[in-house]
Amino acid sequence: MNEWTDAVRRYFDQRNQAWVSQRLDPVREAAAADAHPAWWADVRAGFERMHYAVRRRGSRLLRAHTRIRLHPLQGPGDGAGTGEMITVRIDERITWVYQDGPGFGVESRTVEHRQRWVRRGGRWCLDQAWEADERIGLHPGAGARGLAATGSETAQGGLRDWPEFHTSRACTRFDRVRAQRYADLWWNGYHPGFVRLEDDCTNFASQCLFAGRLPMRASGTRAAGWWYRFPSGGRPAQWSFSWTTSHALYLYLVNQAGAREVADPRELRVGDVIFYDWAGNGRFHHSTIVTDFNHQGDPLVNAHTTPSFHRHFRYLDSRAWTPRTRYAFVRMPDEFCPDM
Repeated sequence: MNEWTDAVRRYFDQRNQAWVSQRLDPVREAAAADAHPAWWADVRAGFERMHYAVRRRGSRLLRAHTRIRLHPLQGPGDGAGTGEMITVRIDERITWVYQDGPGFGVESRTVEHRQRWVRRGGRWCLDQAWEADERIGLHPGAGARGLAATGSETAQGGLRDWPEFHTSRACTRFDRVRAQRYADLWWNGYHPGFVRLEDDCTNFASQCLFAGRLPMRASGTRAAGWWYRFPSGGRPAQWSFSWTTSHALYLYLVNQAGAREVADPRELRVGDVIFYDWAGNGRFHHSTIVTDFNHQGDPLVNAHTTPSFHRHFRYLDSRAWTPRTRYAFVRMPDEFCPDM
């Protein structure tokens, strides 16, 4: 195995241990970093946020397990490096087991990293580190740009068999179990029938609602309705703003789909949606789908952008969270009727 891959794996092994031990010195030692590297404060703050969030809900971490996949972007093997530097993308899948009252809970997350390692004094050292989160991902300004320009025309064929694919004149019941199952199946992946976006949280939430039989409402403009047009005959996929934008989806659900905002998150049920206004300025920037509850009755959510499974709804461990963060707890109706 290459020396640089050994160094990266040692670093992530120590990160994994630190979730429970709360000892961060071995993490910095594994990085062979200077006394105060520029990226260290952010890494340390990430651990502190996680433990603060766990303490706030009266719990504690018991175990952690990390798996990583390495994707070299630039280095000795591509002719762009000198043998002394490597830039790599790392996909880190973390699973935590935590105390949940008399039982246990499990939460998972996939985090994308970009790191630059350099060789100094015969040793690989972590020189720069970036980590994606719910704010802007790794590419500021990218927003809703598609990573895959369209969903696969072949892959989306089976979706046309779903009853909610066609506009219905009859009332349709919301299938919360189907919405939950879709969220649990695709939280760490991307359905090939839909576009994949860099800021994918609301696209994912819309897919879950669609799986739960929320009918599409077609419109001739992206600014109205809630719809997704699959690619056909060489035409790329198209979608409404409400399909992929948090604030627009919130407005559509509460104003046109019969959903209502509730004050207490414990009033929510599986399949309901939580919106996040990080800055407290009245606009929502993130969307999640409720998939479970902890022993205290707090919602646990699945989400994209940072793929998350059964994450505590408050997101106190996110770099996007601020003391001004406001939540909208949106309760979906049990039935959708055409005149809503």
